[in-house]
Amino acid sequence: MLTKREILETAERAHYGSIAVLEPKFRSWQRFGLVGVAVGKTARRGGEGLWHPIQQPIFLAILNNRAQGVRLTTMANLPVGLWLARAEGVELSQAQRALYYWITRRALGGTPDARRGNRPTGARSIREQAIRAIVENIAHPDATTQARRELARQIKIQADGLARSLGQPPAGFLRAYLALVAPDRASTEEIRADASNLYYFIRFQMIAADVLNVLCADRSDVRAFWGWVRRYAMDDLEAGTPERPPPTWAQLQEPTPAQVETLSRGIERSCALALSYSGVGLRILAGGEWPERLIRPPILRGIEPSPTWGEPDHLLDLIATQRERWRRSE
Repeated sequence: MLTKREILETAERAHYGSIAVLEPKFRSWQRFGLVGVAVGKTARRGGEGLWHPIQQPIFLAILNNRAQGVRLTTMANLPVGLWLARAEGVELSQAQRALYYWITRRALGGTPDARRGNRPTGARSIREQAIRAIVENIAHPDATTQARRELARQIKIQADGLARSLGQPPAGFLRAYLALVAPDRASTEEIRADASNLYYFIRFQMIAADVLNVLCADRSDVRAFWGWVRRYAMDDLEAGTPERPPPTWAQLQEPTPAQVETLSRGIERSCALALSYSGVGLRILAGGEWPERLIRPPILRGIEPSPTWGEPDHLLDLIATQRERWRRSE
C-alpha cells in the first residue's frame, strides 16, 4: 500500500510538478473517480490513508496524458476499463464515479457549474467529435463527403432518443452505413451485422443513460447489477460456471506507469461499453429475449423498465456472430 505523499513524491520525481501543484489535482481527480479513494490507514493513531499500488500508475498515466492534451473525460475510460477487467485495486465506486463524470462532466453528487459543468456544444462538442470519430473510423477511403454527413446525421437521430424505442436498425441507418463502408458494393451479411452492432451500441447506451442516477447509486442491488455487467463484458455468463480471472493485461500486481499508459490507449471505449452493457441488462429486465442457460441480470429497485426497451431485436444473433469471430481468431 502507498500513502498519498508517496504517490505525489513519485509524480514530482517524474517532473509532473511540485507536490503543492499535484495535491489539488489528486483530490479533484478522486471526486471524478479518475483516482481511487484510500482503502486503509497506517498503523499509528490518526494515521495517513493508504492507497492500492495500482492508483499510483493510474495517477501518473493521467498526468502524462494531460500533458499531451488528452481530455480528462477520455481518461475516465481507464478506471472503468480496469474495473470491467477485474483488475485488482480498482473498486466499483471508482468506476461509477468515472462513468458519471464521463457522461455529465461533473463529480458524482456534485452540482452543475455554469463555468465548467456542461460539455461544449456545437461543432466542437465532445458529442460531435465522438460522432465524427465513429464515422471516420469506419469510412471507406472512397466514401463521399455526402455519405459521411448522412451517417453522422443518422447517428445523431439515434443518439437523440429514437434508438430507445426501436429494436431494429432503421432502413435509413442501414443504407447510410452501407454507403459509407462499402460504396458501389452490394450489402453483405457481415456488413449488415456490423451496422446492427453500431446501432445496438447506441441504442443500449441511450437506455442506460435514462437511469444513470440509479446505476451510480451505492446500493446492494446496484452492485449486483454491475457484477452482471462485468460478467457480460468478460463473456462470462454461462450459468453454474465461476467467474473468469482477470486477463493477463489486467493482472497488474506491481504495475509500471508504462503498462498503465499503454492500457489507457487500448481501453478508450470502456465508458461507452459499460453504459451499453448496462443497457443490455435493462433490455433483458424489460422482457427482451435471453437464453435460459445464461445468467439474467438482477432486478434494480426503483426502475420500471419501459416496454420499448424490450422490443424484439437481433441482439442474440449479434452475440453469436461475435463469439464465432472470437473463436476463429483464437
